[in-house]
Amino acid sequence: MVLLMKRRKWVALLAAAIFAAVLFLPAIKAEASAYFYFKSPADGASAVAGEKMNIEFYAGVTRMDTSGNYVQLPVTIKVYKGKTYLYSEEYTYTKAAAYTVPFTPMATGTLTLRMYAKSGALDEEAQTLQDTIKIKVKKMPVNKVKSIKPEITVTRNDQKKAVITCTNSCGCGMEIYRATEKNGNYKLIKTTSEASFTDPAVKAGKEYYYKVKIRAEKGTKVYTSKFSRVEKLEKYVKSKDSSVLKIVLTNTDKGVKISWNKHSKAVRYLVSWSLAPDLVQHKSWDVGGDRLSTLDTSLKKGKTYIFAVSAWDANDKFLVMSDEISITRK
Repeated sequence: MVLLMKRRKWVALLAAAIFAAVLFLPAIKAEASAYFYFKSPADGASAVAGEKMNIEFYAGVTRMDTSGNYVQLPVTIKVYKGKTYLYSEEYTYTKAAAYTVPFTPMATGTLTLRMYAKSGALDEEAQTLQDTIKIKVKKMPVNKVKSIKPEITVTRNDQKKAVITCTNSCGCGMEIYRATEKNGNYKLIKTTSEASFTDPAVKAGKEYYYKVKIRAEKGTKVYTSKFSRVEKLEKYVKSKDSSVLKIVLTNTDKGVKISWNKHSKAVRYLVSWSLAPDLVQHKSWDVGGDRLSTLDTSLKKGKTYIFAVSAWDANDKFLVMSDEISITRK
């Protein structure tokens, strides 16, 4: 009788275990099929600004076209310092596997790398946050400054002043030059050890042009980079409602410049373009909340593109999107 009771208890436990396994198996499979994560570097790893390193990530979602071929899918790594968005790097993959990609940190201190990818089955699905790691980045050696081509942004802040930011300063400072015409006489207006400078000597109704050199010092010796490209500061245009985004598209020698008004709660803007309405099969990239313009140099002359800009807050929550505006690349 005791033996029979023990057998019944063992059978009941076995049945419960099998039931639990069957019940949770689909959830385990579904999670694994949509799994993205960083394999390396380890969280808290050290790096040097301006020096290329490798990032290894695993991508576990695949798609096939009607011919049975794997479709290229995007993975975006967004770089933050604290809550401030700095820049993004985009990669693509096909099969479910581990991928090693090059990455160059362009700022110093503790940087947060956030991996975004499409974890569902729809082409129009937005990329969502998949994994996060932090790296500790040291300042670039001063003798390597000469090899860098500065990338800068120029925008107006809430006080209508010019904010000049170098996005790849690698922990070094800047020499800032300003002119009132694109091909005019550029004068050195500021030497700073920071990667951003607010120019108070500008007027709301005037346009200005800026270019910078990255600057580093060691003892009495000064190291400088090449000049950045010239960036234009647009005239100040007052927005009646900061909750509405309005964009302006301009053809330039190098591409199409996309400009928009500031949203009071935005910490980043997502710029998108497509060849068809409703942003079908579109290309997108992030722009930091302190910037109100970007330049797309990838567009082909003679083609018409449809643009839109959306605003996102500090919690990565969507705020508002502009109307779709079209332009033909000249």
